[in-house]
Amino acid sequence: MPAHNAARYLGATLDSVRGQTFVGWEAVVVDDGSTDGTAALAEEGMEDARFRLVRQPPGGLARARNRGLAEARGGCIAFLDADDMWRPDYLARMLAALKAAPDAPAAACGWQYVDSEGRPLPQRVVISSEAARRLGETIAWQNPLIPSGLVVRREAASTCGEFDPALSPTADWDYVWRLTQLGALAWVAEALVLYRTHPDSMSANIERMERDRERLLHKHLGPLAGTPEAWPPAARRSLAYTRFNAAIELFSSGAEETGQAKLRDAAGLWPPLANEPAIYYEIACAHQPKGYRGTVERLDLRRAEQALRAVLAGDAFARADQRTAQGLASLTLAQLARQAGRRPLAARFALRAARQGTPSQRRAALMALALASPAPSTT
Repeated sequence: MPAHNAARYLGATLDSVRGQTFVGWEAVVVDDGSTDGTAALAEEGMEDARFRLVRQPPGGLARARNRGLAEARGGCIAFLDADDMWRPDYLARMLAALKAAPDAPAAACGWQYVDSEGRPLPQRVVISSEAARRLGETIAWQNPLIPSGLVVRREAASTCGEFDPALSPTADWDYVWRLTQLGALAWVAEALVLYRTHPDSMSANIERMERDRERLLHKHLGPLAGTPEAWPPAARRSLAYTRFNAAIELFSSGAEETGQAKLRDAAGLWPPLANEPAIYYEIACAHQPKGYRGTVERLDLRRAEQALRAVLAGDAFARADQRTAQGLASLTLAQLARQAGRRPLAARFALRAARQGTPSQRRAALMALALASPAPSTT
């Protein structure tokens, strides 16, 4: 557990470890040069001999994790950030998953957002079992895991090596990328981790995250010489997703013009981006704060429609098939309206998709229309 100036959150995090139904653990808290009383708070819990406190000069998150790796003595390594929390059955469920998959180098699970006070928010991130099986293929452009939801076998941790301090914001992504090269991960398709979101989190810096993701791609895919057309498809798609994620965060922060430029770059690098339904969903929900995205809470359907219209009216998806793009946008709005219980609005968007979309989208639109229609009355 790396901890730097985490006194505000550390108590709840330590309690979540102390409350595990699996009791055969040790917890190594690495105080990374804190100045706010983090170490003193950690020491208060040291009456439990399973806790150990290690102090070091400030060196950053990756180096603190590496110190924890060096100090840990268990047969499995579980990572936990100092502001996150585990559900009580986290360790028991993760170890059971590893037992059921003896060839898996690690186990991973989904997570739920909580606010700065630890109150659960509606958004959960739980990928499907199929997506988990394909993680080795898709890790180049998306990482759906967090360190606090990862338990690694000791042998795999030794083979994988340390976290890369040069990639501090994305060092965990780099670590998972290397893990997937050792074999498929065991997957628990539930949100067993409570992931705290707050304005001072490392991932809040859009420009820094984008630069660091580029360094990550160069590390694994090598230097990208020549024009993008000459790059390997994985490299183009990976960089496109980097630009797209920056666009979503820019849209969220109100920087619409810069976000449109990033989206245009993304679609130029990887034109099939415009054919992926999830892209339209993320654009529509970009105005929602983290912890709410994709849920009905704080969902402004009018704003979602405006966001998609602005993208389609611009030149970001100019190279895309416009019927496909229009149909996907309308189907996305129909889905969101149905989630929100706005059946007439869902029906309107579904009819629009049926008129504008491709033949396959018309079938999906008719299904959406049927789901949006009120149930027949009974007597």
